[in-house]
Amino acid sequence: MRILFVLNYRKSKSGITEQVLLLKRKLVEKKFDVNLVNTYGSIFFRIKGLINAVRAGKKCDLIIGNGCSYFGFYPVFAAAAAAFFLNKRVIFNYHGGQAEKFLEKNNFWLKQVFGKNKIIVASDFLLNVFKERGYPAAEKIDNIFDFENFPGPDHDVVVNRKVVWARSFERLYRPDMALSIAEELTGKYDCEFHFYGDGSLLNELKRKYRNSRIIFHGLVERETLLKEFMNYSVLMNTTLMDNIPNTIFEAGFYDLLVISSRVGGINTTFGDQEIAFVENNTREEYIKILSDYFEQPEKFTYKRKNLRDKILGFDWNNVKEKWLDVINHG
Repeated sequence: MRILFVLNYRKSKSGITEQVLLLKRKLVEKKFDVNLVNTYGSIFFRIKGLINAVRAGKKCDLIIGNGCSYFGFYPVFAAAAAAFFLNKRVIFNYHGGQAEKFLEKNNFWLKQVFGKNKIIVASDFLLNVFKERGYPAAEKIDNIFDFENFPGPDHDVVVNRKVVWARSFERLYRPDMALSIAEELTGKYDCEFHFYGDGSLLNELKRKYRNSRIIFHGLVERETLLKEFMNYSVLMNTTLMDNIPNTIFEAGFYDLLVISSRVGGINTTFGDQEIAFVENNTREEYIKILSDYFEQPEKFTYKRKNLRDKILGFDWNNVKEKWLDVINHG
């Protein structure tokens, strides 16, 4: 079978792009012929991507549109348009953490895009969002990770006071609050906070928070970030809404304690035995949990172990039959 993946290909981002590339590799191993069309970039490149999707779609048996909400929805639209023009079968692989608000505002025209086609999501959170808004063909298939090829599989479990935050510097992810937390705690403890990512707020916040123990690393390659995780003990995730960020799985593999807001797919995928949840996503709650960890890290050892044990189950073998069934039969 010949399959066409349509996506916003962003090599430096580990999210949807990494999931699509890994799925592509696994399908190629199963003897599928898989090609990619990139719809990322300016309006010119997006139009070019749509044209390329139609051209490449002529030679395929199945089109899979991979995307999320808002600007990340374009590859889903391009895949739907190509499938409509060519009368091809289409599947949508949807990863949007802002799906609830996105579907609520745009449900009428999204129904035209999705139609009655299969929509694959990676969390019960997203599955419920689609089911409640009238998409009976939505189906959950977990994300997958190639943990065997992660750097440092025999890493040591690190216990220190180094915290990592790795998201885009946009208001949705609350980097301003994370930095405010870092500033207060570096004044009380011998600790460090390391921030990874780019975004519209980065330069403003770098100017505001000048502290030798708050380190900005910018946007780095995924392989670099994986290696860096081995130096830290805690991942802090301060987002207002989300599906399931890959960084939680990646940090969990390296035995970091994850302190996170209780939102979206994070909440429906993990429990209190695995993650230190911040119930109301307030600055004070994060400070309390981090202070507790700095003073008594052994109290959180079980969460680190439980998280790693759970995320190791998110591999190809556990979802292979589901993906093959969807691809072969719809």
